[in-house]
Amino acid sequence: MTSNRPFISILTPTHNRADFLPKLFNSLRAQTFKDFEWVIANDGSIDESHVLIKSYMQSENFKITYIHSSLRVGKSKMDNLLLDNLNGKYIFWCDSDDYLTNNALEIIKNKIISLARYENDDDFIGLFGINNGTDGELQTHYHNNFVPSEGEYLWQDLEKNVSGDGTIIVNSKLFKGKRFPEIDFLTIESVLLRDLYFNKKIYFIHDILKIMDRSAENSITHGKKMQYCKGSSYAIAKTISHKRYKDLSLKNKLKTLINYIRYSFHGDISISNQVRDWEIARIFFPLFVLLLPAGFLLSYRDIYLGKVEKTHILFEENISKTKINIKVNF
Repeated sequence: MTSNRPFISILTPTHNRADFLPKLFNSLRAQTFKDFEWVIANDGSIDESHVLIKSYMQSENFKITYIHSSLRVGKSKMDNLLLDNLNGKYIFWCDSDDYLTNNALEIIKNKIISLARYENDDDFIGLFGINNGTDGELQTHYHNNFVPSEGEYLWQDLEKNVSGDGTIIVNSKLFKGKRFPEIDFLTIESVLLRDLYFNKKIYFIHDILKIMDRSAENSITHGKKMQYCKGSSYAIAKTISHKRYKDLSLKNKLKTLINYIRYSFHGDISISNQVRDWEIARIFFPLFVLLLPAGFLLSYRDIYLGKVEKTHILFEENISKTKINIKVNF
């Protein structure tokens, strides 16, 4: 961390998003609050992203830290590199197919200053703001149409009433020594964030801070192909605790166990390691064994239909030979 650290670091992992980066970049230039830095990590893009980002660094007067991986190594790796190279007191992620409202940083700054009483409260993590889509539809969803009042909540209590995508601004010290698991090109963030935010206080605001573009093709999600299976198996094992599993319906309990078997099979994880890695497989071992044939049958069906892409193999190859280059414009 530098002594003249910026107030906010905006963190952007990107992969083949050259068509969307200009809109994000222009939204940063338009910000009314200027005490920020942009830390962007290019995950081996093969489009014009590299050329664009280099041009941004040459033409702009706000600080840009550019992390460039020669090969694709996945979002978790990129997020860890972003965390390693930020300087801001507060941070939030802004994906490359999203952009900020013109006064988003001003709103964030003013709200944080107004909450100075939390300055030395280690249980306070920051703000939760609202996102909209480019079509005007809300991306931050409210359960049962109940809109929480603006104010302080425990993270898990806010989660009960708010879902979907929001902008979460946190003190960067919260991530000190923390790492996203680098298992596959994608391992869902909640593997780290669920425990990191649990029992922490967050302040919910009604301001729209970010616009999300849902038109991007090939977004990092499970599409027609079964990808990131090793990461998905890991995520189930780390996020579905005994308590969470007990709260599922019978149908979802069976579905979760079978999907765990399928993802593990496609992720080349042995049965013994499946049992070792997930407490549910140990606690409900007879049920796990009973469902193994169903899991295997579905797995072979996946392969027969050509649905499986073993992304973890290429991920492991790329991790071993990629080159990471980091540049700062000033």
